[in-house]
This record gives sequence, structure tokens and C-alpha cells, in this order.
Amino acid sequence: MDAPRVGGIAIAVGLCFAYLLADSPQSALMQPLLIAALPVFAAGLMEDLTKRVGPMPRLLAAMVSGALACGLSGISMQDTGVLGLDWTLQWTPLAVVFTAFAVGGMTNAINIVDGFNGMAAGICIIILLSFSAIAFDVNDTTLAMVCLSIAFVALGRQRGLFAGYVHRLDSGTAGDASQRN
Repeated sequence: MDAPRVGGIAIAVGLCFAYLLADSPQSALMQPLLIAALPVFAAGLMEDLTKRVGPMPRLLAAMVSGALACGLSGISMQDTGVLGLDWTLQWTPLAVVFTAFAVGGMTNAINIVDGFNGMAAGICIIILLSFSAIAFDVNDTTLAMVCLSIAFVALGRQRGLFAGYVHRLDSGTAGDASQRN
């Protein structure tokens, strides 16, 4: 029997609760990210439910989510530490395209390891905890707390996974996407 692939709904609900419980600066940062995640979440959920959404539409939805996040937050990847690339990324349209490409790539990279008993969520937790540590190190407590909130949502799913509560519940494409955006 195949595992149900709608664990992403639980992750999305957890993210919405985290948003509702967040203080004002955190919710101000989370709101555009949650809105931006809608295209990739919808594409992933449709794939999870119908198994008829191919990889290209999901990749494009992830890229749209990345571009939407840039548009809603005003934040894009412009400082990579790569000589020459950083100079070209100072042109905002190119930075938005680059960011959208990076979001699409990361979304699909995490999706590849989905279904391996929590590996995708585990990787997202490690990434988010790392981002949170870096944010704390540079005194960006708002970003650090948002990263921790998202990590704890993923950890909540992991706890259920390993405790046997949802031992047959896969994050699905929608869940993987929601943890990254």
C-alpha cells in the first residue's frame, strides 16, 4: 500500500499557525513567504492528489514562487561571494531571475529525497537551523526566529513520523515545497 502523500497539508497548516502566533516583525517577514509559497504548494498538492502534474510545471511553479517572494519581500540574491556574479546581480531583474532559479533548484533537490522516511524534512530542519544560527550571529533575530519556527513545524512532522503517528504519511511534493519557501 502506498503512503498517502498529503503530509504537506499538515506542514502548511503548521506554517499558518506559526504565522498567527508570531510577533509583528516575524509575521511581517513570514507573510510574503507564505503568499509566495502558494504557487509551488498548489502545484505540489495537485501532483500529490492526481499524479498528473509533471516535473516541468512543478519546477516552473517553484520558480514563480521564488520570483513572487522577491517581489513581495523586496529581497533577492545579490551577494553570493562569487566575483563577477555579485556585480551582475546588482541589476535587480537578473537578481530576481537568479533567485527564482535557485529556489526552483532547491525545491527540486529536496523533492528528490522525499519519501525516504523523513529525509526531506530532516534536511530542511538542518538547513533552517543553520540559517537560524547564521541569522543570530549577525544579530538578525527576526529571521532567526522565523527559521526556527519553520524548522519546528518540520520537526513536529518528524516527531509524528518517528513516533508512529504518521508512519505512512509522506510529505508529498506540496510539503517539501512549503518547508523551503
